[in-house]
Amino acid sequence: MTRLIRASAAAILAAGFIAALPATASAAPTLQITGGHIKIKLNAAALSALSSAHLKLTPKSPATFNGTTLKAPIKGGTIDIATVTAHIKSAGGFTISKGSKSVTVKALHSTAHGGAGGSGTALVTGHGRIKAITTTAATVSSGSGSISAKNFKVTLAAPLVKILDKKFHTTVFADHARIGTGSATMTAH
Repeated sequence: MTRLIRASAAAILAAGFIAALPATASAAPTLQITGGHIKIKLNAAALSALSSAHLKLTPKSPATFNGTTLKAPIKGGTIDIATVTAHIKSAGGFTISKGSKSVTVKALHSTAHGGAGGSGTALVTGHGRIKAITTTAATVSSGSGSISAKNFKVTLAAPLVKILDKKFHTTVFADHARIGTGSATMTAH
């Protein structure tokens, strides 16, 4: 359960981070995102639910997980200042497994408009690119070429919840879709 939440949190964190970024950017009409990371701290209910269902979450490199927080590098993206829209691509992913069954979620892409939260898509085993997460608005700050977004809630999106619950014959994901709180730091120019 911890691993599933971690991967989902990464995607959600990216979406929340994007939502907050445009409000802090200045001069240039479009900034290139050159690096950074996203974190999702999984909530106790999600961690407990995964554990109780004997679901294993395994990070896909270069993402990492310390038992409560998923961290994934940001590999690029843009922030359009004129339209207040941000697009973020994160590296890594995760696999959720139980016995011989598994689902891999990778290549997370997040988009946010202004300070209004966001959503993200991912490539999911057997399903192509689907909506994977949603996020609430974040608290944003900037300085010295970096932008930070904090305190956004990350929730698994309905299409991913349906796939996971069906694959593992459970309601764990529907019952615990809000997986945690995200934060992100990115560099842009």
